[in-house]
Amino acid sequence: MLGLIDLLEQFNRKERYFLVGQALGNEEFRLSEEFRTKLGCELGIKIFSNASAWLDYHLDAVAGSLWRYRNRSRNPERQMEEDFPKRNGMVVGNHQDIDLLIAFKERNSGVYRLVFLEAKGYESDYSDGYARWDTKEIDDQMQSKASQLKSIFGVDKGKSPEVKPHFCLMSHLPSEKLTTNSWPAWMSNNGNPHWLQLNLPSDRLRVTRCHQDGKSSENGDHFRIIREHKADGTPDKRHERGNPDRITKAGEKDKR
Repeated sequence: MLGLIDLLEQFNRKERYFLVGQALGNEEFRLSEEFRTKLGCELGIKIFSNASAWLDYHLDAVAGSLWRYRNRSRNPERQMEEDFPKRNGMVVGNHQDIDLLIAFKERNSGVYRLVFLEAKGYESDYSDGYARWDTKEIDDQMQSKASQLKSIFGVDKGKSPEVKPHFCLMSHLPSEKLTTNSWPAWMSNNGNPHWLQLNLPSDRLRVTRCHQDGKSSENGDHFRIIREHKADGTPDKRHERGNPDRITKAGEKDKR
């Protein structure tokens, strides 16, 4: 009879996972001791050295793994051929995923711990180039993921007592304005998301389309290279909502 870790592995179909694992000589995707310690300290748990990890893991696959695990007493082949459970928000039919999924089984208690990590890196709306969590687009994205995770695990301690989910954000700067009141309680610490700093270099470049004179435009038939960095991290006012002269990231006048 397969355990939850084995089932999660069976649903892992991301070629990027296998490519990166083979290229780096770490096909089992083992986490470093330093990272396990930092993450475990933030979440208040111990993350074992044999913890499994997967990249860009689809939340639909998490739902499928847990459903098979909860119904593990049934013949697995008959499960797939005869059981067609209602989706009830657990399966949404798109590619909604989590950046990094970590899973392990505690040696003494037998409890499975699933840690969901969502990361944000760079964003050209800010002159320092670092992404924030306070945009409507990101907030809507997080609300959608939180809704699906709530359907899969439940609101508080989860639907299966032997499976404990955890959630953590990673970014260069902490979250300040994410709307978490509709998140399940286990996804945050009294409404404040768990957070780890993502170490990102500041000397990044980006390419944008432009006209022959170098003016940025999404219709331009030329391109230019831009270095955007400002140590204090102040927003680029050109993109700020409410600015009557607001322009898009492509450099066009915002017509909305």
